[in-house]
Amino acid sequence: SNDVVRPILNKSCKRFLLSFCPERTLEGNALNELQTNPQIIGGIDEMSVSFSAMLFQKLTPNLVRASNIKTAEMIKLVANAARDAKFAYSNEIAKACDYFGISAAEVISSGKLGYPRTDLALPGPVGGPCLEKDPYIFADGLKQYGFNPKITIESRLLNESMPQHALDLINYWQKEVAGNKSVKKVVLLGLAFKGKPSTNDTRGSVGLKFGELVKKANPQANLFGFDETIDDAEMIRLGYIPTKSLVDAFDSADLVVIMNNHAAFENMALETLSEQMSKPALIYDFWNNYRAEKLSLSAATAYVALGSHNALKG
Repeated sequence: SNDVVRPILNKSCKRFLLSFCPERTLEGNALNELQTNPQIIGGIDEMSVSFSAMLFQKLTPNLVRASNIKTAEMIKLVANAARDAKFAYSNEIAKACDYFGISAAEVISSGKLGYPRTDLALPGPVGGPCLEKDPYIFADGLKQYGFNPKITIESRLLNESMPQHALDLINYWQKEVAGNKSVKKVVLLGLAFKGKPSTNDTRGSVGLKFGELVKKANPQANLFGFDETIDDAEMIRLGYIPTKSLVDAFDSADLVVIMNNHAAFENMALETLSEQMSKPALIYDFWNNYRAEKLSLSAATAYVALGSHNALKG
């Protein structure tokens, strides 16, 4: 039904138009996508839809008219919950491969090479202002009906568990490999919630959540940050010591963690940069930018990526 009660507006005793037209653009490319993405429009009546359509036709000719306002909102929530679930499955594969002692990056990349029915993303942190909240909004709206969308919630919880999963490996390295090493300089590369497209938005940043876990586990550590999109003042406000370059970031570091998928972290000269790290040292990569077997690091420096933890444990 298109009968949607809006108590505050109804109390005004005035005629009103009301539509829900969800924004579905990719941050970092929003202005382009506003003109190319289909615009969903759902309203409480035909006139609401018509007026909204006239507005959005100034931006894009691609309009999709939903049957009602609830359907329009559901389209938005389902889209983000589905992306969250898709990434969660990749992260579940990463955890499984960590236990099996094989590489999740190889399983996923090789499994879809030239094969049309496997479309898994590589594992990694999943956050941001949309994916961290929309699954919960979706689930909360269903509580009144006694329905619990298990896949949606379990996917969100699994994605939220990944920072602790990585910290468990780092704790193992500290105790079992580095001889109970006390880390003093911890560097996070990429504090924005994502790196592609590039943005300085830290809302829902998994990097910041991970930093909190590291600091709690290592109160003596100083947290440094490197992010080409975030200025020094904002870095300090977030509680991090800014570093001007990758060279400064790696210098004397005990632990370096690649937190987002910015292009700056894909082709770093890790062999050279790692030489300046404290020894022993660990480079942890949430994004599988490198293959450990192809890196020539010193015996005192370890590189481990999400989904290949057993490369360190043996």
